[in-house]
Amino acid sequence: MPEALPYLSKSLAQRLAQVGFNLDERPFRAHMTLARKVRQLSQLPKLEQPISFTVTEFSLVRSWTSEAGSTYTKLSVWPLWESGAAIQGVHSRGAMR
Repeated sequence: MPEALPYLSKSLAQRLAQVGFNLDERPFRAHMTLARKVRQLSQLPKLEQPISFTVTEFSLVRSWTSEAGSTYTKLSVWPLWESGAAIQGVHSRGAMR
């Protein structure tokens, strides 16, 4: 995991707590939702090789769930460039839960 990611999470949590947000006490664990409402794992394609990707920005997104489905609104965006290089990430099947 890139060093900047846990720092970003901790800094955000501290600022939110200062203004009265009641936050989840579990330790930060970076994740990406690949599928929702899957009833059987056999419905998913097999991930044979790790997937490499580059992250260039962090977005604060508001999600709103209604009977019609979920709506996502991007509230703000922050670049994640460090010394001219984007944060690199790798997601592999072993990291999935």
